[in-house]
Amino acid sequence: MGLMILLALSPSVFSNPAKLSAWAVIRAYQLTLSELQPDVCNYHPSCSRYGESAVRKYGALGILMAGDRLLRCNPASWAFLGEEYGLSEGKLHDNQDDYYIFHRPEYSREVLYPW
Repeated sequence: MGLMILLALSPSVFSNPAKLSAWAVIRAYQLTLSELQPDVCNYHPSCSRYGESAVRKYGALGILMAGDRLLRCNPASWAFLGEEYGLSEGKLHDNQDDYYIFHRPEYSREVLYPW
């Protein structure tokens, strides 16, 4: 079964050792530990799905994006609902294509200059 999963990977993941290693760690988590705990992630898509997709799409930068997402996944992230995140399926929606490194965030004048 493991070989079938590897063969189903896109060539860009399979041929890159860093992408393959990161993908394998995320996938192992999804198949083992993730199944043992309830749905505790604050975000949609879940942190592991976000990480898997980011690694596949952005390579080494995706690894950093996944790490950043894990650090942001805590109860305090709900304070940014409406400012940074929308709501999707009862969870905070965090699209990796909206990641701040890919575009300049636009803040209102009140956020930049509260006085």
